[in-house]
Amino acid sequence: METGKPTNIRITIDPRMIGKITAVLHELSHVYLEEKIKSGDLFTEAAEECLVNGLETALHNYLLAPSRAELLASWNRAIERKLSS
Repeated sequence: METGKPTNIRITIDPRMIGKITAVLHELSHVYLEEKIKSGDLFTEAAEECLVNGLETALHNYLLAPSRAELLASWNRAIERKLSS
C-alpha cells in the first residue's frame, strides 16, 4: 500500500568530515521539510539549507543534553546498525 511517506532513504556520509548523528539529522531534516511543507516550492536552495542547519543544530543540542544520554546512545546504535548492513 502506498502511504506517500518516504521509505528506504539512503544517506551517504563521510564520518571524517562531519559527525554521523549530525549528518543524519541534517539529511533527514531535508526529507522532513520536503514532505511536510514542500520546501522546494517555497524556498530557494540556500534558504532551505539555512532552515536545515537550524533544525540540525537544535536537534543535535537536544540529543546532547545529559538527561538524554540513552536517547543519544540509541541513535548511535541505530546508525551503526545501518552502516554495517
